[in-house]
Amino acid sequence: MKLAFDFGITNTDIVSYKNGEMSFFTSPSEEISEEFIEKLLLTYKN
Repeated sequence: MKLAFDFGITNTDIVSYKNGEMSFFTSPSEEISEEFIEKLLLTYKN
C-alpha cells in the first residue's frame, strides 16, 4: 500500500493506492502530530 497526505489548513486529504485501486479520503485538519496521523490511518484503513 502507498499513501499520500496533503495537510491543508482546513482539510487533510489522503490518497491510498492498494492492489491497483486508488481511494480518496478527507478529514478536518488538526495539528500535525503522531497521534493525528495514527487517527487518520485507523479511521480510513481499507
